[in-house]
Amino acid sequence: MRTLRYGAAILLMIALAVGHSLAAEPAPTGNPAAAVERGGRMLLTNLRVFDVATGVMTGQQDVLIEDGHIAALGALGTVPDAVVIDCTGKYAVPGLFDCHTHVANLHLMGDSTMTATLGRFVDKGITQLRDVGGPLAVLQPLRARIESGELRGPDIFYSGPMLEKSPLMWAQRNVATPGFTVAVDSIATADRIVPALVQGGARCMKVFGKFDREVFAHLVSLARAASLPVVHDPGPPLFHQVPIDVSIDCGVGSIEHGKAPWPIVLVDSLAQEQDALTRANADTQQRMAFVAKVAALGIASVSTEKLQAVFDKMIARGVFFCPTLDVFIQMAESSGAPETAAEPKSQMATILTGMEEVSRFFTREAAARGVRIMVGQDGVFPENTLAEMRHLRDCGLSAAEILKGATIYPAEFLAATDRYGAIAPGRVANILVVEQDPLAAIENIDATFLVLQNGRIAWTKEGTGR
Repeated sequence: MRTLRYGAAILLMIALAVGHSLAAEPAPTGNPAAAVERGGRMLLTNLRVFDVATGVMTGQQDVLIEDGHIAALGALGTVPDAVVIDCTGKYAVPGLFDCHTHVANLHLMGDSTMTATLGRFVDKGITQLRDVGGPLAVLQPLRARIESGELRGPDIFYSGPMLEKSPLMWAQRNVATPGFTVAVDSIATADRIVPALVQGGARCMKVFGKFDREVFAHLVSLARAASLPVVHDPGPPLFHQVPIDVSIDCGVGSIEHGKAPWPIVLVDSLAQEQDALTRANADTQQRMAFVAKVAALGIASVSTEKLQAVFDKMIARGVFFCPTLDVFIQMAESSGAPETAAEPKSQMATILTGMEEVSRFFTREAAARGVRIMVGQDGVFPENTLAEMRHLRDCGLSAAEILKGATIYPAEFLAATDRYGAIAPGRVANILVVEQDPLAAIENIDATFLVLQNGRIAWTKEGTGR
């Protein structure tokens, strides 16, 4: 039983006692609490709806919710047996996605923190997550608890573990979280892992870092045959064993992290130096020195012609880009004091600053060229999802493109447009209603008035929710 505020509960009791029809008159503006405990139909009236196809807000219309789904849109008039919520002056967008999370890490913070954090995603209107790295043994029961109603939280489209050739870069994560990352060193292992992912409820697959290319290509082909779209994080800043152009040719559908194009778009002199170090099997110290050299150059290290070719390929193949700017900005900000003549930056601080600079640059250029960009934070807290939207704005993305990157683009990547990504008949009624136009300023996405999840009220401005 969900909790109503005392005043709202009294109003509901009075209405029922006198036989007042909630269907006959709207619930008080800004106070949809009376609808919380009612099943069946709900009518949101007089609101403007974000059209994900055109990128504009519609004129005022009504949205009818029935059995957890959107039944109709338009000038609907009186609808029998519907709870009416007056949304005059409000704006509706589809329930948001965060496309790069690792929410399995929340279980390390304790059940109370995990429960509160998952609930806050819903409170912010983030009703779906694409989780791209975590144990099936954690994620599968977590999603089951959410689907059963035991926990408040978003629908989690998880990849399961990060897959990579051994030795595993994040092997230490397996100590606290067994199954966070898994080695795929052979064709035979690839043949086993994909059915295991499907059986474990994965809805996509994450490939990371090092791979033998033959194994990589085979693994991606198996995933695609099993209807698991593939997410690719090529690994460290440079020296990629499977660069993103190769992975795109193999069939990956989403490139992760703003820095991902870097090693294949270096100016010729740096590209030749990188290749020479690779052929010489340079040690870690030599590679780090080169990465720091390139990072110190920042944007000057990049060939715009090569970058154009990469983005052209992404557009031609329908590949998405998830820059996760927030994590690089946080890393750069935590890397130490600004450089001075007396105290030059450390090698790592130089690398982190360079990664932030080129990640922002690549994101700006990708947006300008028409690459479809998804919103993802590379973390576990909903506040960082909203921060990522602001970072994308700062890189020149329009508010409409940012909203698409949190709604229809992830639904398209996950082949879930029949359920999510748009406010349209037949879709699940996951809807965020805000009080100010998010197309005028993307930060208005946080001016929440109402959140619906599966057709039920999950949060209201007055603090009512389940």
